[in-house]
Amino acid sequence: MARERVPREVLTTEEERLHGEILPVAEAYQVFFKDILQGRSSRNERKKKPKKMLLRFIREIPAIVGSDMKTYGPFEPEDIATLPLENARILIKKGVALEVEVE
Repeated sequence: MARERVPREVLTTEEERLHGEILPVAEAYQVFFKDILQGRSSRNERKKKPKKMLLRFIREIPAIVGSDMKTYGPFEPEDIATLPLENARILIKKGVALEVEVE
């Protein structure tokens, strides 16, 4: 909380795990508090990144299990579907689908 660096070699395994879980929360709280003091709305009220992405498939693929443990597909070329962001990025990278931009 005091923003002091704690050498990892002096922490037990449990302390290191707990530190890793608490640090992001503490940092988010400090940013939130700073924003409030400066009269800005909290970051939670701002637009969040979507957790899913709309895709157009350009190749046939069998059904997949998404990162949210739901089954998606199978898909044919020109099918449109919304998939978890993590899976969508992989399919785009492999050349199986393209992102559909919605305005």
